[in-house]
Amino acid sequence: MQVEGKGLQRPAPVIQAITRPNLVEIERFEMQIQQRKSGGATPWQRGLIHNPHMIGKVAEVATQNFINAKFQNSCAVDMNVHYGGDKGFDLKPYGLKIEVKGQGKENNPALVRRADDGGRMIPLTADVFVFVDCAIRTQPKLLGWITLRDLRKYGRFEKAPGGREHFNITVRLEYLKPMRRLLQLIGAYRSDRQCQ
Repeated sequence: MQVEGKGLQRPAPVIQAITRPNLVEIERFEMQIQQRKSGGATPWQRGLIHNPHMIGKVAEVATQNFINAKFQNSCAVDMNVHYGGDKGFDLKPYGLKIEVKGQGKENNPALVRRADDGGRMIPLTADVFVFVDCAIRTQPKLLGWITLRDLRKYGRFEKAPGGREHFNITVRLEYLKPMRRLLQLIGAYRSDRQCQ
């Protein structure tokens, strides 16, 4: 009986190694951001792994590597710096919009930022959300994924922890689906595209 994704049991995480070339590319991206923010200072002054940009890119690259292992070159992480954020999704294999959410601490609930510090709602444009534990940056754990519909159904709108001013949708990890089922969904998107 399938219990993962129904609030009863967390899916087993998938460890997806990050290669040295991946890390070099991520560190280059982080240096671009830090140099723009600080007028030329390097990111090494702050430490990379605790930086939210670095955590996010590690999570995106891990998800990209996982998907591309099954569907070669079906998606790629955007390593360009965008002011004001991306389009609401990070990867788009065969038209499926995937937003990847990385976290730097183990056992955190799955969080999707929903309102900014000023209380303005952030639009949700992704079809699915993938959650990745990046506590060990060279071996991130893909925790699972959830559809936008299920995120709205099972998630709770809450103020961010730690005295921060923004709001998140928080969802228990037991509502995430296993990563193998994401590959099945991507396969269905690929079939639909081939039939068009």
